[in-house]
Amino acid sequence: MSITSPDTWCSGLYPAYRDTLDRLRLNPIPHIPSKKYPFIYIKHSQGEFALEQIQMDQQHFYIPKVWFPKHVRPTLFISRTMTETNTIIKNPYFPRGWSNGVDQVWVPAPFLKRVFVESGETGSSGVRVAKETVDLARFDPESKRGIVGVWDLRWLRGARWAEWITKSHDLDEDAKESRDVMSTLSDERGFASNREAMFIPEPNDPCQVIFLSVFKWEPRKDPESLLRSFFQTFGLDSGVCLLISTKVSGRGLAQEEVHNHDIVYENILRIASSVEWVDWDPRNFNGKTIQDSNNLWESRLRPMRPPRTLLEVKKLIKISTKERAWDEVPSLYKIADAYVSASHGEGWGLPVHEALAMKLPVIASATTGHNAFLDHETAWPVELELDSVTKKPLKLPVPEEARMDFGPKAAWDLVNWKHLSNCMLDVAIQKLESYQDRDTKSKEIHTKPLNARRLLMKKLSPEVVMKEWAMMLAELVEEKVWN
Repeated sequence: MSITSPDTWCSGLYPAYRDTLDRLRLNPIPHIPSKKYPFIYIKHSQGEFALEQIQMDQQHFYIPKVWFPKHVRPTLFISRTMTETNTIIKNPYFPRGWSNGVDQVWVPAPFLKRVFVESGETGSSGVRVAKETVDLARFDPESKRGIVGVWDLRWLRGARWAEWITKSHDLDEDAKESRDVMSTLSDERGFASNREAMFIPEPNDPCQVIFLSVFKWEPRKDPESLLRSFFQTFGLDSGVCLLISTKVSGRGLAQEEVHNHDIVYENILRIASSVEWVDWDPRNFNGKTIQDSNNLWESRLRPMRPPRTLLEVKKLIKISTKERAWDEVPSLYKIADAYVSASHGEGWGLPVHEALAMKLPVIASATTGHNAFLDHETAWPVELELDSVTKKPLKLPVPEEARMDFGPKAAWDLVNWKHLSNCMLDVAIQKLESYQDRDTKSKEIHTKPLNARRLLMKKLSPEVVMKEWAMMLAELVEEKVWN
């Protein structure tokens, strides 16, 4: 019997977690479950728990790539799961009876508790919100230990970024040197006395402001609304770029298609050619007016039309389809000035959490999993399109191509593209003004990311979340085993 390495079945995990699992695989703990010392099996999956129990009735039962003798049967089964829409009814991943034998279902966001209870498969007490976390030591904007630069994107930010990433010590030790470097820049550009100074672009850098978005290219991520908002906000010569780190999603794709730049750019050009262009001033939205004291919108940023050729598209949109190693991912966020997501729905939202941890200004749709942690103190939540009659968020049935994943009854939210445009312009103007202003501490692009990092450390750090999980497990053991 061969037992494979975690690299083959959980390569997406953080390296430290994967190494822990590998140690357990190579050195299993001999343990016979008892009432005093129960064995708790937590499985992360979308449904299909009952199917696994059939295998458990054989001579051995199977826990991802680790085999146990039949007598080492788990005392408690927990299904840790999620979805990204408004229902799991008729979802093929959650067939009728999927929760049979499950002692508790754990979901990462409050909206999911309602979704799973309404399915009728489990009662309210059988579903608990178990928060997710992000590796705050790895995703730390002031640390470079173990981080590898995204050298294929070096040209986007120029020498300043490369100068930072090649240093061997952290920014805590580098603060004085940062100030010394920036003081050599021309007086009219000024310099900041903080760590962000290393990222003021040179005048000849192709992108003066970089918005980053990380997602699989699929309908749920709504690239159409994201691109429409961007094209309606920033002109070809604005110096504002959208960097999309993506891969093509779809059944039956060959490996070379998944990471094909040309397929992504073809999709973007199709979206650009179909944009319904409107005369739109994003400085004003629903009574909110963006302060633009230097008239940057009219003089520099305003688009006159959407891009019409592939060359024009590539001037605004930068694509990366490279599969990133974990030690590269933090520097992908570090090269950006802000993060943006127009997603229809999220079960939780890992890239948004990573961007918040890296102290990036975050603009994201105020939907589903995002609502569990985004607010106006930490980010720019983007309003949703409302139903004209009920004035509640408009629910769009998932398209045909997504029904195999979510079922025929599923629906999701639609971001308000005008508010998304308004938020992106707000962040871009603040960022451009900060290049000239020595005091940026009062600007929202400085205060909100700081608030977000503090929130993550206080409520969503691995230490805090694991303590909450331990308490939930203790309560479940007391209820199901000891009583």
